[in-house]
Amino acid sequence: MEQLFNKGRVVFAVVFSIVFIGVLVWAYRSDLSYLRRHYRGLWWIALSVIGCLLAFVGLKRLVL
Repeated sequence: MEQLFNKGRVVFAVVFSIVFIGVLVWAYRSDLSYLRRHYRGLWWIALSVIGCLLAFVGLKRLVL
């Protein structure tokens, strides 16, 4: 039976992961000024959604 992870596949996975993460970091840094300008109030919206979900779960546990 053939090995699932031979040396070539492991090298490919490591190189692919490093390059992929590098491209993600580069794309994020190039869009950073755009993101700061257009998504300024996003944290308050995210906290509100998380708070509503936690309140829903808490009330559900109280009732059931």
